[in-house]
Amino acid sequence: MKKKVLSFLILYLTLSTSYSQNENFEIQKLALLCKTWGFLKYYHPNVAGGQHDWDKELIKIIPTIKKASDKSEVSSSLTDWIKDLGEIKSYTDDKKEDSLKYFYQNLDFRWINDTVKLNNNLINKLNFIKDNCFKGEQHYISTTKVGKFTVINEKEYDKELLKNEQYRLLSLFRYWNIIQYFYPNKYLLDEKWDNVLFEMIPKFINSKDITSYKKIIQELVAKVDDSHAWVDIKEERKWLPARFLNIDGKVVVSGFFNDSLALDKAGLQLGDIILKANNIDIGTLIKKHVHYVPGSNLNIKLSSTYVRMFSGEKDSIEITLNRNGKIFNKTFKRYSLDKLSNSTSKKVKVKTINEKIGYIDLTKIKPVEVPGIFEKFHNYKAIIIDVRGYPNFAFKKISEYLNSEKRKFARAIQPDLSYPGRFIWDDNKQMTTRSKKKKAFKGLTVILVNNKTISLGEYAVMSLQTADNAITIGNQTAGADGEVTTFHFIGDYKTAVSGRAYFYPDGTQTQRKGIKIDLVLSPTIKGLLSNKDEILDRAIEYIEQVLNTQ
Repeated sequence: MKKKVLSFLILYLTLSTSYSQNENFEIQKLALLCKTWGFLKYYHPNVAGGQHDWDKELIKIIPTIKKASDKSEVSSSLTDWIKDLGEIKSYTDDKKEDSLKYFYQNLDFRWINDTVKLNNNLINKLNFIKDNCFKGEQHYISTTKVGKFTVINEKEYDKELLKNEQYRLLSLFRYWNIIQYFYPNKYLLDEKWDNVLFEMIPKFINSKDITSYKKIIQELVAKVDDSHAWVDIKEERKWLPARFLNIDGKVVVSGFFNDSLALDKAGLQLGDIILKANNIDIGTLIKKHVHYVPGSNLNIKLSSTYVRMFSGEKDSIEITLNRNGKIFNKTFKRYSLDKLSNSTSKKVKVKTINEKIGYIDLTKIKPVEVPGIFEKFHNYKAIIIDVRGYPNFAFKKISEYLNSEKRKFARAIQPDLSYPGRFIWDDNKQMTTRSKKKKAFKGLTVILVNNKTISLGEYAVMSLQTADNAITIGNQTAGADGEVTTFHFIGDYKTAVSGRAYFYPDGTQTQRKGIKIDLVLSPTIKGLLSNKDEILDRAIEYIEQVLNTQ
C-alpha cells in the first residue's frame, strides 16, 4: 500500500512539474515575441520609419510563435520574420561617444544575448540591428519641445476586437515596450519590468471580457510606480468628499476635496479613524484595492487607495468609524467628481503672521502679484511659502527675489530617439533661477510641503530651495517631478505616465523619493482633531527660535 501511495505521489509531482514547465514555456515564447516586436518597432531601419503595418505583423505571427514546440522553432520563426523585413545596411560611426551626455540606467539589452532562450542566428540578427539601428525620424514616438516623449501614429481599434486574444496581447505589448524604451523612471521600479511582462501575459490572455480587461490594465499601470500614472476606464463612480492619510497604521480623515461639503454637519470630520466600510474591515479593503492604484511611494499610494476603496456606483456608503474614542456606524453620501472639484476654499493667499513673518500660498498667487508681495515683505525677517498643493508659475518670479545670484536648481533626462532606451541629460537655462541681486530678500525662507506637493509643485520647491536662507518643512512629497505624457490602450482607454524626469544638480533623484526635506513633520490625529495646521505651526516656531538666537 505504501509503495502505491509513493508511486502516485511521484507521478503527481512529475506531471505537475511538467505542466508548470509547459506553461512557463508558453509565456516565455510570447514574452520573447513582445521584446522582439518592440525592439524591431523602434530599432529596425525598415520598421521604425513606418514602412510596415507593425500591428498587423504582430497579429499574423502570434499563432506561429504559439505553435512553436521548442527554442529552436521560436528562434527560427523570429529570424525568418526579420529576414522578410528587408536588408539592413551596416555603417560605421567614427564619432566618440560622450558618456557624460547620456543616462544609461534604463538601457538593457541582456535579453538579446540570452543563449538559453535564443539561438545564435537570432542573437546575431538582433545585435546587428542594434549596431546598425534606425537613424531617421521615428514613426511611432516623438518628443515635445520640453523633452517629454509622446506616442504618435498608433492605430485605434474598436473595443469589439478585444474579444480576440491577439488584440489584447497587442495592447499589452504596446504599453510594455513604451515603458521599456521611453519611460525615464523604469530603473526605479519595485518589480523588474521583465517580470511584469511574464506576470501580465497570462492575465491579458484570460481577460476575455471588458470588465476583466479594464481591471488588468489598471493593475499594469499601477506597476510603473508613478504618482503621475492613471488610466481612464470610463467608470461612473461617486466619491466621499474626504482625503485620508495613513497615521500610525490607521486610516484617518485629513482634509476635504470641497470645503463646502465638509461643512455638512452630518459629514466626516478631521481626525475620524475609519474602521470598516460596508461592514468590510479596512485591512481587507486595502489588500483588495492597492494593486490597482499607482503611486511613486507608499504614502501617496495608500492615500489614493483610501479614496478609491470608499468610492462606488451607489449614492452612499456605510462607514464604521472612531471619532475621538467613540465608535459608531453612519451612512455617508458620495458625490460625483464635478461636485468634488467645485471648491469653495477660503484660504488666504498672502497674509502677515506677525510683524516679522509673512506668508504666501503658492497655489493661489499669480506671477503679476509677486513684485507687490515682496515690496510688502522686503524688510520682514522671514517668509513662509506654502507649496502644499498645485501651484502656477509664480514660483519663477519668487525665486528671483530670493536669490542674490543665479543658481542652478535642477537637471533632467529625456529619451534619446536615436538609441531608444538611452536618455540624454538636459541642463538648459530654464533650470537656473534668475536673481534680483542686491534687491534679493535677506531673511529666512521656509517652504512647506506634503503629499499634495506633486509635479510642478515639486519642481517649484526645487527652485525655491536655492534661496540664500532656505529650509523645507513637512512630509514626503508625491515623488512625480516631470511633465506628463498620455497615450491609449486598445479600447480607447487613455493612460498617463511621467514623460521626463528631474534631478537635483548633484544627481539626486526626485522621482519616488520626493523633494529634499530638512525638517520632517507629519500630521497627528491629535492635531487633526484640534483642527491645527501642525506644519505651519512648526514653521512659525522654527522661525522664532532662529530669530531669538540672532
